[in-house]
Order: sequence, then structure tokens, then C-alpha cells
Amino acid sequence: MKSTEKIEDPLPDTLLVQPPNIKGSLFNLPGTEPPLSLCYLASALESRGYPCEIVDLTLEGHPESALDKKLRQMQPRNNGITSYTTNIGIAASIADRAKHLNPAVKTIIGGFHASALPGECLEEFPAFDFVVFEEGEVTICELVDRISSGAGIDGLLGAGGRENG
Repeated sequence: MKSTEKIEDPLPDTLLVQPPNIKGSLFNLPGTEPPLSLCYLASALESRGYPCEIVDLTLEGHPESALDKKLRQMQPRNNGITSYTTNIGIAASIADRAKHLNPAVKTIIGGFHASALPGECLEEFPAFDFVVFEEGEVTICELVDRISSGAGIDGLLGAGGRENG
């Protein structure tokens, strides 16, 4: 390869989303901090060769349009969303939006709410394909491996999913 040739980065496989907080809730304190949990997941995925991006919708003045723009630009195969209980409805609407723009996208819910109520997340919100509970760095990598290869998730610790819808 010549030194003047540009190496093209592959498009990210996975978009990790920090939903906006609900105004007036305990989790909407002044100031911002990076979504460290998503940074850990991104690092784990990238170390396994899965390019990904993070979008923090708490920083966006118009979160819906920022999400739409990112989803259209990336067209990710996987959409990972973290959530507290206070914003699980917003996380579900993010998954719905991702499915609307790309019905083939696999949506993954994680975070505090998913860890506390993994079965309920799948039962109550049909736009979530998979749930990752507890510590997700290892589990999400294994889950994305299995999604990419078309393998099932039987025996995958720390994750659940839909079977036949």
C-alpha cells in the first residue's frame, strides 16, 4: 500500500445509545458526565473487532432528530440502549424508532432496569430483541458474536431474548 492511500474505517456494527433523562427526575441532576458504562461496552466490542459508536442523547437539544440522523447515517446492525427505570419508556421508543428505520436491526436493552427486570423488559416492550443484565462487557461481546454468526443465545449467561417472536 502506498503511503498516500487512505484506509477506510468500516462502518460501525453497533450504535450504543444513552437515552435522555426525564426532566425533574432524580437522574436529571445539573451537569453532565460521560456514559461510562457505554464507554466500557464500546471498548469491549472494539477489542473484539466490532466497530461501534456512542450517541449520548442527554447532550442533544433535539434528541429525536439527533437519533434519526445517527441511525440513518450508520444503519447499524445492532442498537444497544441503556436505561434506568425512569427512562425505560424512552429507551423503548428509541428501539421502536430504530426498528422503524431498519426492521432488520437487533435491539439490545441493558442497564439498571434491564438488570432488575430482564423478563419484564422483553414482555412489556416488543421492540427489544435482547436483554443484557448484570455486567455487560463480556455478555454483549458474546451476544454480538452470536447475532453476527446467526447462532442462538441458548446457554449465554447474562442475556435473554425472544424465541419465535
